[in-house]
Amino acid sequence: MARIQLRRIRAMTLLELQITIAISAVLMFATVSATGVAMRMSNEAQSRLALRRDTAIALRFIQRQARGRSADDISIEDAGATLSLSMDGGITHTFSLTEGSMVFSDGVETQTVIDGTVSSLAFALEDGNGPGTYVVSVEMNLARGSDVVQTSSTIQLRN
Repeated sequence: MARIQLRRIRAMTLLELQITIAISAVLMFATVSATGVAMRMSNEAQSRLALRRDTAIALRFIQRQARGRSADDISIEDAGATLSLSMDGGITHTFSLTEGSMVFSDGVETQTVIDGTVSSLAFALEDGNGPGTYVVSVEMNLARGSDVVQTSSTIQLRN
């Protein structure tokens, strides 16, 4: 009589299947956690970058307005929180801190330069590098959540 040989098929036991599922679950959890951390770090970096961009735009705006002004055209009020620039034609341009925003007024209308993230703003008129030279120093702190950007700049005034 011919004998039929059956091949034995190796299958996974229930214990092996459970161990495989557990390892896969741990790997998936680690992957999802790492993705979440990376996304949070990316959002924080974007927030800090937006604060730095806002600061740079505001400083350039102040510099453009102050360019060509002399120390006689500058007035600093409210314990350094307000900078007034006397412009040609008797117009006064003003930068100030109002309820967490840096605002600019040209005497006719007021516009917000940085909205709601300014925690401090200070202006000072200081001696420049040479005799009879002056600079306006600007110190600004912006905060959004746990992100804080501190910056300072000086603007050379005309003699």
